[in-house]
Amino acid sequence: MVVRNGLGWVVLGGVAGLMTAGSASAASACAASPPVLIALSVEAGAVGGTPAARFEVSVHEDGCVAVHRPWFLRDAGTYESRLGTDEQRTLLDLIDIAALRSVDQSALDAETESQQRAANGVRYTTIDADRRVLQWRDGDRLRTLTYVGEVDAAADRSGAVASATFVRAARALQALAQRDGQRIDTGSAP
Repeated sequence: MVVRNGLGWVVLGGVAGLMTAGSASAASACAASPPVLIALSVEAGAVGGTPAARFEVSVHEDGCVAVHRPWFLRDAGTYESRLGTDEQRTLLDLIDIAALRSVDQSALDAETESQQRAANGVRYTTIDADRRVLQWRDGDRLRTLTYVGEVDAAADRSGAVASATFVRAARALQALAQRDGQRIDTGSAP
């Protein structure tokens, strides 16, 4: 379902499954691993709307990394790789879960709105902006943050602490997609 809120168009639905497997093809990667520790889903604004068009990366508690590259990317498909103990510790330091805990969705939305109004008070929206959903376990709680917009602008904006924290975590997880991994299946067009 797509609805319009004060920040632009927002896609509802499809997010709850991210921590439990995301797309059906991603379910086969890391199947024998313990629960997901942190996950990122990126829905390309230009082709979004379906799980097949979603980039997903999840890191499990044992260091297993599942990556799903959508059909429109080179090397589309689902991949599995492993992080060593030191690599996992470095990744979690980069992501900074403690800093993520201090970010709430309303602060992230307010910074996005402020960024969109930065040009002489005129609000603009990138129609095809990617939608990023970051989910992680915080004790027994599942936390979710959603960011719709240009991450480069958010990361460079002075004083945008919530956006910068989100972007730092998202970039650290997206970098895992560049790692070599075992191909679990190939991507297919919708």
